[in-house]
Amino acid sequence: MGKLKEKLKNSKLLDKVKELDLKNVLDVAGNFLPDKGGLGVIKNIIQKDDTISAENKVQLLEAYEDDMRAFELEVQDRDSARKREVELAKVKGTDWMMYATGIVGLVSFIAMVVAVIWIPSVQENKLFVHLMGIVEGVVISNLFAYYYGTSKDKT
Repeated sequence: MGKLKEKLKNSKLLDKVKELDLKNVLDVAGNFLPDKGGLGVIKNIIQKDDTISAENKVQLLEAYEDDMRAFELEVQDRDSARKREVELAKVKGTDWMMYATGIVGLVSFIAMVVAVIWIPSVQENKLFVHLMGIVEGVVISNLFAYYYGTSKDKT
């Protein structure tokens, strides 16, 4: 349920409601379903509130649709990843991409550490420092989490 609260907090719809200073929408929404369906509740309030101008309603409903499309894409992405893992488990195949990703990520990380330690000018190069952060963020958080952060039974 905590993730649902985070989704609502970080939604475009809620940002737009705050931007348009529609506190009455937030007050009413706070009384309904705080954990589930928060975006839908706010959408219904917006549609039924006569104090919100038609132009603001259009903006708010567009933000709602953007949030819903983003949510659908996220759900589809997770579903396709699960289907891939299920199919791989059915054929009991070896996922060589997992090993390749691990090796490339480890070698990249070691190369960056070596460069920072033994090449002093690298620390002064802001582009390298930013790229190092990007590589760590993408490789470690996304790719490694996908391949090595599974919840499947390891027995």
